[in-house]
Amino acid sequence: MPESLIASPLTAAVLNHLLPCLISVLTALVAWQGFRRLHEEMLHDAALAFTVAAIVHAAILAAQAAGQSLPLPILGVLDCASTALIGWVFLVRARSTFLVMTLTLCGMFSAFILSIWQLSGVEPDWSAQAWWLIGSIILGAVTVLLWQLGRERPVLLLAAFLLLTSGYLTGAAGQSEGPVLARLGALPLMTVALTQISTRELEGVQSELASFSEYSLRQTQQLLTLLHASTALISHSDVNAVLDEAVEGVALGVGADNAFAALLDEKKTNTLHIKAVYPPRPSLRDAVVRLDAQPAISQALRLGQQLALEASHPSTRSLADLMKTGAGPAIVQPLTTQERTLGVLVAMNGRHGREFTESEQRVMEAFGAQVATAAENALLAQVVKETTQELAKLLAMRQEEASRQKAILESIADGVIVFDHGGQAIAANPAARTILDLDQTGLLGSPVGSILGGHIHPDDYVSIQMLFEGKLPAIHALKIKHGNKTISISIAPIDLSSSAANRHGTVMVLHDITEDARVDQLKTEFVSVVSHELRTPFAMLDSSIEVIRRYGLDHLLPEQRVQMQQLGEGLKRAETMVNNLVTFASFLSKQGQLRMTILDLGQLARSAAEELMPMARARDVEMKLEVASDLPQVYGDRERLAEAIYHLAHNAIKFNRQGGAVVLSCRSSPEGVILEVVDTGVGIAPEKLAGVWKDFYQLADPLKRGVEGLGLGLPLVNYVIQAHNGQVWADSKEGQGSVFGFLLPAVSRNP
Repeated sequence: MPESLIASPLTAAVLNHLLPCLISVLTALVAWQGFRRLHEEMLHDAALAFTVAAIVHAAILAAQAAGQSLPLPILGVLDCASTALIGWVFLVRARSTFLVMTLTLCGMFSAFILSIWQLSGVEPDWSAQAWWLIGSIILGAVTVLLWQLGRERPVLLLAAFLLLTSGYLTGAAGQSEGPVLARLGALPLMTVALTQISTRELEGVQSELASFSEYSLRQTQQLLTLLHASTALISHSDVNAVLDEAVEGVALGVGADNAFAALLDEKKTNTLHIKAVYPPRPSLRDAVVRLDAQPAISQALRLGQQLALEASHPSTRSLADLMKTGAGPAIVQPLTTQERTLGVLVAMNGRHGREFTESEQRVMEAFGAQVATAAENALLAQVVKETTQELAKLLAMRQEEASRQKAILESIADGVIVFDHGGQAIAANPAARTILDLDQTGLLGSPVGSILGGHIHPDDYVSIQMLFEGKLPAIHALKIKHGNKTISISIAPIDLSSSAANRHGTVMVLHDITEDARVDQLKTEFVSVVSHELRTPFAMLDSSIEVIRRYGLDHLLPEQRVQMQQLGEGLKRAETMVNNLVTFASFLSKQGQLRMTILDLGQLARSAAEELMPMARARDVEMKLEVASDLPQVYGDRERLAEAIYHLAHNAIKFNRQGGAVVLSCRSSPEGVILEVVDTGVGIAPEKLAGVWKDFYQLADPLKRGVEGLGLGLPLVNYVIQAHNGQVWADSKEGQGSVFGFLLPAVSRNP
């Protein structure tokens, strides 16, 4: 305010600005100290407001000390603004509105005074009283608002603002000393008021801390109880022991009179069985609880959430009847895990009727999760124990079975070697070691190529590798020479699945056939001798007949010529029979010596059709060939399979009628490759069809058949296909024709 209101300029500066600055600084320090201790928002605002007031008075003092007198409008704006800011600190309601309105009022009035001053060049005489009036209006508004707060603010604040309002009103009436003295009296009152506020807030905080300490102590005791129970939970693997600890822990932890735990019946979803009760009552253990008789338990299980019941809730009566106690507040906590719902945990205060607090409800919820996990672990432990016992029994049975199999394996006269999926020997019986002249160390862990060494034909070694790689699903047999021994080897996958990934390994069976091989050699030599001895007379007779035909046929009578022709034809049939017999005997003695290779069965069918086409034309039989384009390859002996196809097609032409037809087809199937020969010949009676694969089987009297043969063609086909792990079949209708065919396993395209 203008210094003219005080007689001495020094006195005016001290009273108007220096003392208010010092008191504002002191008040700001009190407020800042209280805020640091209590973190009360009002103290923070008070420190800020009084700091601003101190800065304003310090700035005015600095200007005056420098000989610069601030214009009245600026002094009025600063004084009213700082006053409004201090009033804003102590208000609770309409704080923002009050501050905006008062600052706007000060700004507008200052602009009005400055405009008059600028237009007239002279400051109006009434401007000082006007500023005191505006200040009194602001302070009056603060006083009224503080009056409405009642006991929320100290009485000293109301007295301070009443004093300020009165002083500013005297200033508006022309008494310049009034506002100055009022400010000097009000600021200390505000300082004391802030001190009282800090003290009261501190006492409140201390009271809250005491309450919190008591609450924390109670919570700590409950948590210690639950911690002990939780520790006990994880130490048990029996579900009944877990639940006994659970009900005791929850009763002591939340201060319940009674508690029980029940588990759902796995077979009856509407039924629970009580497993634990606190205080212990043996009569209630294993009691049946039906969900339709306990709506609170049913609802908690259905929702999967805790249900807190007041004493007046209807469901407490049914719980009390179940527990055989008085009705009271209860907490129903479902025991749920991420996988399933196990049962329910119930706490009840039926004796003194105390309501459970929210913290106790949260504690029980957390403890219920631990109980559910511990109970599930106990149930799993029980399952694991039972499973372990079952596995122990199975293991004992498996060991007993393995012992029997080992005994059987070692007692087998033939050698047996088992290989894993990588072709390494993992088991072998004594017979195998004896046959191969190897000890246990040299046999186990060795690959198949190392075991057989260089005793096998390269083609046979390729077939063995293909079998191990899964390209050959069929059993493969071969013969090798091992020193002075002749050994027959059969190899087959342990798992007959067509996929190599599903095979557990491969088994090799070795049979010492040295004596059999010697007998076969004798047979071979016998066949060779017989064939030579039989063919030599036939050759001599054939030569004689040919000489007679060329040089003596003209000298024979007609009857003699017919007899000579019949003799030549009979001689050719006999020679053909001998050749077939020799071929059949030769195959039987060498069927283990197949030269296996990957081949196209369709190409063999084409070759057979081309070879037999002249015979078909001579007999007026139409020959057709049908070979599928996507035919997979097979693994077999080219010469033997060609003979088998030839015999089937030859029989179809030979036993056909004039003008008939023969269809030679080759196609693929899920089981492999199928070759069939269909003819329109005489057919075979159903009762004779099963015998066509037997050696020397004839369908009719040789004198009535009108065709040559020993009945060895189809048996030869059967032996060849069986040697290739295939199947043969025949179907016929008498007078309509026949179907003969065979199936060979296909070579896997994607091993």
